[in-house]
Amino acid sequence: MDTRASRRIPFSLDAEIVSEDNTFNGYIENISEDGIECLMSTHVQSPADFTQNKILSINFQVPSGDEFNLKCELMWYLEASPHDKKLLLGMKIISPPSRYKNLVNNLNC
Repeated sequence: MDTRASRRIPFSLDAEIVSEDNTFNGYIENISEDGIECLMSTHVQSPADFTQNKILSINFQVPSGDEFNLKCELMWYLEASPHDKKLLLGMKIISPPSRYKNLVNNLNC
């Protein structure tokens, strides 16, 4: 049974994931009103640094030019490519701003 509160919407866009003093490249695979799934394309030295409930930031710019810097809580991660040490992250957005919710609602139409 799916326990998500919001429907996921496919959404492909480059992003930066910031964990403490480290910045990783990645791309968003899908979004919802309260969450984002992102595949990190940067090699990760220690996937164990990405623990559940860790606070991260995700930064991205949509085609209209609007920039988003969202504070998120890491809910889960998978080693999408153990050989390349790339991670797939599931993040819950902490207090999503209304302009982000507007973006999701416009995609949901």
